[in-house]
Amino acid sequence: MGSYFMYFIFFFLMALIWVGLTAGTYMFFGSEYEFRQIDANILNYKISKCIIENEILWKNNEEFYDKCRINNESILANSLIFRICRNSGDCIVESGDKVLMQVGGNFQSCRFEGVKGNDAFPKCAENKFEKEGDMYWVIAGSNQHKKTRSVQL
Repeated sequence: MGSYFMYFIFFFLMALIWVGLTAGTYMFFGSEYEFRQIDANILNYKISKCIIENEILWKNNEEFYDKCRINNESILANSLIFRICRNSGDCIVESGDKVLMQVGGNFQSCRFEGVKGNDAFPKCAENKFEKEGDMYWVIAGSNQHKKTRSVQL
C-alpha cells in the first residue's frame, strides 16, 4: 500500500515540474512586448530634462543632439517622432517659428480617441514645462509602423 502512495507522489511532482516548465517557457517566449508607450515616455523625459538642464541655441540640430546625447540614427531607425515648441498655444497643430525642432510628422494622430485601441497609430507622450519665462511643450511618439519587437539580452 505504501509503495502505491509513493507512485502518486512521484507522478504528482513530475506533473508539477512539467506545468512549471511549460508555464515558464510560455511566459518567456509566448508573447511579444508592447514598447511604444515606454519608448515615447523615455524620449520625452530625456528631451525635457535636457532642455531644462542645458542652454540650447536652436540654430542647428547637431547642437541639440550633442548636448542631449541623443543619437539621430537611433531615432530614425526606431520610428520615433518628436516635436519641441516654445510659447505655443497648441504644439500639435502649430507651425512656423514656434516649432523649435521636429523629427517625423503626423502629430495630430496623438490626439485621436481611437489611438488607445488601434495599433496603427503611434503612442505619444506630452510634457509642458517652463524655463526662464518661456513655456516649452515636448511631444514624443513611438513606432507607428512596428508595434512590437523582441527583447534582446
